[in-house]
Amino acid sequence: MNETQDLFGIDAQLFHIVSSGDLDRMCLWFYERFRYPVAIIDSSFRHVSSAPRHQLIDDPYWDGVQTEGGIPAREMASTYRYQYVDAMLRANDVIFVDWGDVKYPNINGVLQLNRSVFGYSVIIYNDEHYDRQQALRIARLFNKCALATLQSGRNAMPKNASFIQFVFSGELMSGKLTSPEALAYWQEIADVQLTGRYAVLRCSTTQDEAYRLHADLTRMRIRHLPPERRDSETFDFLLYALGTGAKPEADLCALQTAWQLAMSEPFDDLLRIGEYCEQARLTSEIARSRGDSGAALACYRDWQSEIMLSLVRTHIYHDENCKHKIITQLEQYDATYGTDYTSTLFAWLEHFCDVLKTAGSLGIHRNTLQYRLNKINEICGCDLSDGETQAALLLSAAVLTGH
Repeated sequence: MNETQDLFGIDAQLFHIVSSGDLDRMCLWFYERFRYPVAIIDSSFRHVSSAPRHQLIDDPYWDGVQTEGGIPAREMASTYRYQYVDAMLRANDVIFVDWGDVKYPNINGVLQLNRSVFGYSVIIYNDEHYDRQQALRIARLFNKCALATLQSGRNAMPKNASFIQFVFSGELMSGKLTSPEALAYWQEIADVQLTGRYAVLRCSTTQDEAYRLHADLTRMRIRHLPPERRDSETFDFLLYALGTGAKPEADLCALQTAWQLAMSEPFDDLLRIGEYCEQARLTSEIARSRGDSGAALACYRDWQSEIMLSLVRTHIYHDENCKHKIITQLEQYDATYGTDYTSTLFAWLEHFCDVLKTAGSLGIHRNTLQYRLNKINEICGCDLSDGETQAALLLSAAVLTGH
């Protein structure tokens, strides 16, 4: 009997958990047995599983993983500055980390198979009463159990997607694959061939729901990579093999779900996936901000104008920079004389300078509207019938109002 077995008396329960592939139960078992926080993070330093879940311990690394879904940017910089990962890879074993800027000592291990790093195991010793040698034996056992659980291919992930495919999805969507050679290598080891046209699908939901969506996409035979976690509530999927005539929108809209889905434009060059992840992100944010979160699917092309205006507004430091002088003059006149010509102008612009539609929306006669427009010409010394003036006013109003 080796020292690990002698120390812990590994029981049937742990073997059952590992063989079942339930990573969350495996982490919980170690936490309940030894009372030290444990975590598994992927190769991009994002949360995969941990125990105790959602409990903060005043440690920047652990708390960031719990609240942000991964190691925060500042701590990531420290990870590279103090060469924690390099030390793990050189040691070919778990390592005790009590240097650099860590608050509590921890023991980290590499989850590695056939020279491919899938992630890392972490145990944090936030209680000063521990035996270092025993702690190392606990960490070695935890690391081996984590790797065995992940290799089962079931853990906290869908049964029909291997852990390697999850890692591949993360590497691809985080922009780490920058050459055709790297892309081909990962497709080979993940046993997936990406062909045809692509689209990025963003899902705002919980982790469990994201995996249920994965199962539904598989059932509908929409070929895709498993979900890539962006944060605690956002996941990206890569849809592929769409074909030139395929319209996945119809299938996605048919999903009877409470998910908030947003999809990029289709594209051909997989190495430009970052651009299309951004399209899906912007579409999701704009659709939700406009109160359209209940729709089954928000497509980038349907929201492109709104997104462009949003980006313009983001880079304008003050709305006055894009306010047409006619609008400014009218606001000043209304404030002085208690009139409301500004609202009339915006209504007219909202209906693309159509007098009949504008009058109908305001509940006034077209002659009354025409009188107000003539009055605006008089107040501002302008000509609202001029095409260039109309175009400039339409753009200014769109940026100011957001639609």
